[in-house]
Amino acid sequence: MFPWIATQPFDCMRTNIIQTSTNTRTTRQIEAFRLIYKTRGFRGFYTGLSMTMLRSVLVNCCVMPTIEISHKFFDFYADDRPKEDMITSINRNI
Repeated sequence: MFPWIATQPFDCMRTNIIQTSTNTRTTRQIEAFRLIYKTRGFRGFYTGLSMTMLRSVLVNCCVMPTIEISHKFFDFYADDRPKEDMITSINRNI
């Protein structure tokens, strides 16, 4: 969770740069930093952190099983043994 907390200010600045209108568009991160700090203070850099933490739980719940299945898939094709049905092989290892 620490990486999400550490990168939240940069994500907030990026979102601010994207969402500003074209007339007052801040094109540099320094300008976005000053604008956020001036209008919302230090806490403004962590706007949306609760939703980011919720998203991180969901992302990790999807990513970890995908990594495990991918490892089993590629290990199956890396073997020199005769091939059997891949699904049967994966189900047996689970």
